[in-house]
Amino acid sequence: MAAPRPEQGPPPWWHPLRSDPALTGGLGLLTHGLAVLGALLGTIALGLLVSGMGVLFDALGTTWGGALAGGGLVIGFAVVLSWVGHLPGAAILHLLLRRGYGGWFVALLGGLAMGVLFGAFGFWIAVGFAPVLAVIHLTALRWIAWRRRGKRAAPGG
Repeated sequence: MAAPRPEQGPPPWWHPLRSDPALTGGLGLLTHGLAVLGALLGTIALGLLVSGMGVLFDALGTTWGGALAGGGLVIGFAVVLSWVGHLPGAAILHLLLRRGYGGWFVALLGGLAMGVLFGAFGFWIAVGFAPVLAVIHLTALRWIAWRRRGKRAAPGG
C-alpha cells in the first residue's frame, strides 16, 4: 500500500493504517519528548484514578477495593520502565508518520511489538500497557501537529 498521493488528499484522522505525511512537518525531538511526557503523565493520572476508586470501594466494604487500589499502583508505576520503550518507539513512529503509515492500528501493533520484546525479558505486563501507551503517544503527536497547523484541519490529518 503506497502513501497517499496529493490528488487523493490526506486520509481521515481516524484511519487505522495511514496518515498524512505532511503531519511530520515541524515534529522534532522536542515534540516527541512532549508526547512521551504526556503519555507518561496520563499513565500516572490513570493509576491515581484507579487507586482512588479502589480506596472508595474499599471504604464501602467491597472486596474489589484492594484489587483496584493495587492495580492502580501497578498502572501508576508502569512509567518507571515504559519510558524505555518510548525511546525507540518514537523513532519508529516518526519514520512511519513520514511515510504516511501513522494510523492508530499501526501504533497499536508497534506498541504490542515493544511489549512482547520487553515481555521476553520478564516484563510481561508490558504486553498490555505498551500498545495503549503507543496510541496515546500517537494521539499526543497528532494533537500537537494539529495545534501547530493553526487548527485548520481535523486533528491528526
